[in-house]
Amino acid sequence: MSRQVEWARRKRAELLRQLGAFCVDCGATNCLTFDCIRPTGDIHHRMSSVQRISYYVRQARAGNLQVRCSECNSRKGANELPRYRRCTATDK
Repeated sequence: MSRQVEWARRKRAELLRQLGAFCVDCGATNCLTFDCIRPTGDIHHRMSSVQRISYYVRQARAGNLQVRCSECNSRKGANELPRYRRCTATDK
């Protein structure tokens, strides 16, 4: 494993600890993803893991990053923000 990939893994774990390792919507603790509070486009989806973590670090410093489980993140992405319904732990 390259040093950059190892750094990205450590940095991801650190960001999760800083932001709270649970979904802000339903409280799930597995399948967690990072989500920009104010959408910034999707260019980071085409980045390498190292570049993506660097992007998320910058977003966290700007106060624009939160943790969501993959299901809640998909639900948010599939709906317009004003209509986004917060899921509950019973939705899981």
